[in-house]
Amino acid sequence: MQRRISVAVLWIAIYLAIAAGLPYIFELMGAPDDDSAAAFAIGHAGLPIIIAAGLIFVHRINWPVWSVLAASFEEEPKRRWMLLVPIALLAQGIFLLFEVPWSQRSLTLILVIAVGTCLVGLGEELFFRGILRSAIDARYGETLTLLLTALIFGFAHSIGSMLHGLEIGFIALQVSVTAMDGLLLYAALKATGTLWIPIALHALADFGRYLTSGNPDPVMGHATPGSAVIWLQIVLGILAIPIIISAIRSDRRRRVPSTH
Repeated sequence: MQRRISVAVLWIAIYLAIAAGLPYIFELMGAPDDDSAAAFAIGHAGLPIIIAAGLIFVHRINWPVWSVLAASFEEEPKRRWMLLVPIALLAQGIFLLFEVPWSQRSLTLILVIAVGTCLVGLGEELFFRGILRSAIDARYGETLTLLLTALIFGFAHSIGSMLHGLEIGFIALQVSVTAMDGLLLYAALKATGTLWIPIALHALADFGRYLTSGNPDPVMGHATPGSAVIWLQIVLGILAIPIIISAIRSDRRRRVPSTH
């Protein structure tokens, strides 16, 4: 099947309608908000359906969804430094776990959040860094693929804030932060060559963030990170600059015909 961006965008729209729309509908219907585990479970109840549909879709098509043609350390020139991104993201996720007040979290809440964040990690990476990335990459270079997938990822995470009528300043900040997350997860995919690494890192980070805050709300459920995590975020933010530059240089190399 030809890799069409319109097909990928349609899948993104369906995913968002279920992932962001259903929780909002349940909230309007008066879903329980005094039970964190129940609220989190209800908010993520639709994910298995759309993820299953997405998995069937990618099983039947011939798009390179689960991997890239060559990891950054396999290309020429080799970009081994990009492996710093998944390493730093892993460290960030581990530090978040140390900030969780485990004694204040019930086993039920821990298990529900573990399942929910695994679904989010799989679903968002499948649709954004899998299907959408593959479709854009079929027509455009690495730079545009990197930036578009990151920006769409950022805007997608602002839908809940828009529905709740939050201030434009908060929404802009949310888009920027999540777009940066999308850029780094894309770099983790390029660094390792497999989508399963971003899936695991995404799930780990969300697991730590939700458990730290204890808030099931996808809009406000991420706690303010501690100093160690903030420093890692600064390092990752700095790494975003060479990631973008590297993508631009990679596109230039592909456009220049070999003289050998």
